[in-house]
Amino acid sequence: SVVMLVGAVTMTAVGFGRVGGMSGLRSEPPPSLTSEEWSRFFHIYKPPDDPSFPTLGMLLGQHVAGVWYWCLDQAIVQRVLSTRTVHHAKASCLLAGFLKITPMFLMAWACR
Repeated sequence: SVVMLVGAVTMTAVGFGRVGGMSGLRSEPPPSLTSEEWSRFFHIYKPPDDPSFPTLGMLLGQHVAGVWYWCLDQAIVQRVLSTRTVHHAKASCLLAGFLKITPMFLMAWACR
């Protein structure tokens, strides 16, 4: 976790350095966005009627979806319950986690 933290801080510093800091990042929107859409990117809490990401829906819905996806998925539960030892249960959780995170990397690779 230390390596990931150092890497994240380093990449953030390099990125901010290349765009001219936070003011450089906020100064000019990408060509595909209007200035109004761009100004909404820097607000964490959006109004409840926001069409793309309402705060209340995110707070109530994402926790349920996250717990289901990572903890209560039947594939992980059955892998753990069907093992003979604790070592195999831990290994099956790791395998299932790697299988579940693989599509995220594939989507990021496909969208580059």
